[in-house]
Amino acid sequence: MNNAGLDSNIKVHLEKTSKKTFTIMNDASNVTYLKNHGVPTKFPWVVAKIFVLIINTQMLLLKIPGLAWLTASMPLMLEIAREALGNLTNKFFGKKFDLFDWYYVSLAPFFGVSQIISNEFALKEYDVISLEPDLNKDHLGTCQRALISDREGNDLFWFVNIHYVHFSTEQGAQDRLGECERVLNWMEKAYKESKCNRGILLGDHNTLLENEPLIKACEMKGYVSAFKACNGAEPKSTWPSGIQSIFMDLDGLDINPQGACLDYIWLKNLTAVRSELVGDECKKGDKTLYASDHVGIWADVVMP
Repeated sequence: MNNAGLDSNIKVHLEKTSKKTFTIMNDASNVTYLKNHGVPTKFPWVVAKIFVLIINTQMLLLKIPGLAWLTASMPLMLEIAREALGNLTNKFFGKKFDLFDWYYVSLAPFFGVSQIISNEFALKEYDVISLEPDLNKDHLGTCQRALISDREGNDLFWFVNIHYVHFSTEQGAQDRLGECERVLNWMEKAYKESKCNRGILLGDHNTLLENEPLIKACEMKGYVSAFKACNGAEPKSTWPSGIQSIFMDLDGLDINPQGACLDYIWLKNLTAVRSELVGDECKKGDKTLYASDHVGIWADVVMP
């Protein structure tokens, strides 16, 4: 078993709880993948099989030139299936059956790094960490990082995809801070070992309370918010977008009736020259349909 680059907490947990061993697979690009991504043992075996099938499908797509981009579309396909099943069971049985509830905290962030594959970049290293050290807890969030290089093998930057826990309480804010500090420490070690100190950390921070401490924690480690650097302040709101869905997560809307800024792009030793919102308009003729329940943020970034 090759556990290089695998968070030791995931490794130990899987060794103790999984009936089958897992493997780390390397393709021609020397990218390290976690084969089953730590399928929680509490999942029914059918769900676990689906989980592994999705991960293996993603791995296959990432290896096929011209098809890697499809990997980034898989969460959309899962969401469509989830919505259809929920509407169907609600109509006939009066209950919203959520088959894919598990993938939010354990699977969905896994797709983030697939979106940066292009002819100009190569994934030199891929890594996974559990956001919660105690893997027996319900929230099995993960964070993924990739060391991006050019085609000549020169390291460019680290790309980190995150999704912190979503609870609109003071304890939730402290949990998010703990997750954030775990990621920041993980990355400080990566910068030192790789000798590449440029990083992009981005994703759903779920900062539902005002002045959450994780923002200060990022700034203290030398990270700069791309949107704030370009516009003078963070967006007033990136959630909710206005979408109407059977599985809408409305936790925190009571204390944020006008919405809240939950999403960030953090840069370390990189400079944002432009950053704006995207996906903040509904479909023409349908005010309930948006690209996501979140509004996206994009940034043009240059290296020093």
